Amino acid sequence: MSVRDEVLTAESFDRYPTQAQIAAVLEEHGVDVELERCKVCGGEILRATAHRHDNGWVGSCCWDERLRMTA
Repeated sequence: MSVRDEVLTAESFDRYPTQAQIAAVLEEHGVDVELERCKVCGGEILRATAHRHDNGWVGSCCWDERLRMTA
């Protein structure tokens, strides 16, 4: 069974988990995760789901399709 098919934590979040919380749970299960800083808002983002833009990273938190045109 892959990590994709497992319930990784019994922990419950009051709100949608942050990228840092997701990374912490994945790392507890041996998944190598890299965090970056969103160049727009400065928040922690998972590099695997971030968009590369102008020598930096933009998270889904700030990504807008208009940014695609300026990449």
